[in-house]
Amino acid sequence: MTQAVLAPRASLENRGLQAHIKGLGGLGNETYVDARSEQVPVSRIARFAERLGYWQERYPLVACTPEDPKTRPFDLTSPQDLTTLLMSKAMRFLPNKPALENITANRYCSGASVDDVISEMKGLEIGNPLASAIANYSGEHTETLTGVRVNMQTYIELINRVSTNFPNSGLGFSTSTISLKPSQFGTYVGEAELRELFPEIFSREPGDEALWTARFLFALNNITYLANYAKGKVDIWVDMEDHRLTTFTAHILYPSLLGNSDNVGVIFQGNLVRTGRDVNVLLRAMPESEHHFRTCKGVYYDGSVKVYVPMDERTRSFVELNRFMVGAPERYGVSLVLASASMDLECQREVLKAFREKDNEKLMLRMQVLKGCCGNELMEFVRKEGVPLDTYLIFGDMIFPYTFRRLRKNPIVEAMMEGRGNWLVRTMLKPPSWLYGMFYEGNKNNEPLPELL
Repeated sequence: MTQAVLAPRASLENRGLQAHIKGLGGLGNETYVDARSEQVPVSRIARFAERLGYWQERYPLVACTPEDPKTRPFDLTSPQDLTTLLMSKAMRFLPNKPALENITANRYCSGASVDDVISEMKGLEIGNPLASAIANYSGEHTETLTGVRVNMQTYIELINRVSTNFPNSGLGFSTSTISLKPSQFGTYVGEAELRELFPEIFSREPGDEALWTARFLFALNNITYLANYAKGKVDIWVDMEDHRLTTFTAHILYPSLLGNSDNVGVIFQGNLVRTGRDVNVLLRAMPESEHHFRTCKGVYYDGSVKVYVPMDERTRSFVELNRFMVGAPERYGVSLVLASASMDLECQREVLKAFREKDNEKLMLRMQVLKGCCGNELMEFVRKEGVPLDTYLIFGDMIFPYTFRRLRKNPIVEAMMEGRGNWLVRTMLKPPSWLYGMFYEGNKNNEPLPELL
């Protein structure tokens, strides 16, 4: 059984969750769109938030102990870990290894260790007061307590190092920050391990609802631990993931963290049909808070027309989402720091135009790009316009899944995959579905959510 001392008892008085429940209660018959793209009343969120709050009071101290393993232990029963390990070993026997690494991992990633990413973060800020970084530890859909424990320890080390090297990192998202994903901290841990941690949940909650309640509670406790630890040291972005975790992230986790600290922001994806309604519900339920939102097109896509915006409409949807965000302070009376994440120059032009048209003192704008994916024209545009720019830096030893997902998003590679290029490249970067789940992030644990959220 794995237990840890969660930070101070502030987590027991989950003011953010309580405030959000109260705010949702004031929305009457308002609806949101769930993971099945069905319109359901916001009262469903409130009911689940109340249940989760109850269980958090019962199990406030259950989180992963942030131990200090020297290396990340690979789980050889995990197809993803095994494939990554084999690919890492295979690189040693390939010719011209430095060139190959430069083409793949070095272009998109910032190394394997915290030292590596800190070094690159320092380089970004040298001589450019408007430049900063967002550091993210690679890996998604962690399925074991060991994996969660390693993620916890890595982020604690990252928080310490960022706060030491960037003294203003905890002062309102104005300098370098960190980013984490809920699935790194418990949302996909297996039932057997969770039964040991939360026996009462499994004895009292029905069927699959017990498993997902335990998963969400475990992730909430772990991320609350990190947010409390980071308070005053570094600001944290909570990343969006596949659509099954959207309601938990936007309407449970983010409000819960926001109630205890103002050092937390959340990401919204333009490629989800539901996003505008999510933002509307969230801001109407929590109008008195200062919010930090980052928008992105989103890389997740499972072919579901009901859930995702069609591929050829993603740019339009992203611009519309940002226009909606820019109007939020006027519409809802909230204060908002908006970070627009896109490597598309025309998209960012439209966002900046909308921002300047509003000229609202309650609205601040930043822009964000991914390492290795930003063209010189966009960089020059951002520099010329004097907009703060964040570069998203990913590091860690699970770099191959991330790197190949980035390669698949490269326009040249996409053209090849669509049939206008080399068949070998298409075969390598668009494998059959059974191999995709082994080799790439974001396609594991496709089990459906119960009707909780």
